[in-house]
Amino acid sequence: MDEYLIGTGALVTAGEHPCIIPAALHAAVEAAVAAAARVAVVDFDGASARVPRRLLLLVRDWRARAFEASVIARLRSKGLGSCTEALAALAEGTKAGELHLFARWLPGEDLCEGLAGLGVTIVAHPLEAIHRACLIEQRGCGCGAVRVRAA
Repeated sequence: MDEYLIGTGALVTAGEHPCIIPAALHAAVEAAVAAAARVAVVDFDGASARVPRRLLLLVRDWRARAFEASVIARLRSKGLGSCTEALAALAEGTKAGELHLFARWLPGEDLCEGLAGLGVTIVAHPLEAIHRACLIEQRGCGCGAVRVRAA
């Protein structure tokens, strides 16, 4: 039976025009996954770990202002660098020892080793573990919803 993973976070886009957009996610997942995934990373677009261009970083049971102060501020101060740096900022900002990754790719050795040095473990789930999802981006004063269904 599905439960909901509901998290507050940010959609981080790297590349030529990097940006950080506050966002929230409501995702239907297996009950055990929902219970375990306190801090998560979702890559809806990427097909490989080489260059994830857009990652959703989120944490359960936090308010948007707390995420802004602890994680987004850290990302802005360090700049949008590598995937490892983004995940490290998420782990440090949330004081998480475990990040749940939902993607079509598996984390590489460099990513795992980079985070292990910070005492952080990645728990990988296939993107298909998200049965249904609603991503809510908060741009400026308005709020737009984008519905996403995992393939």
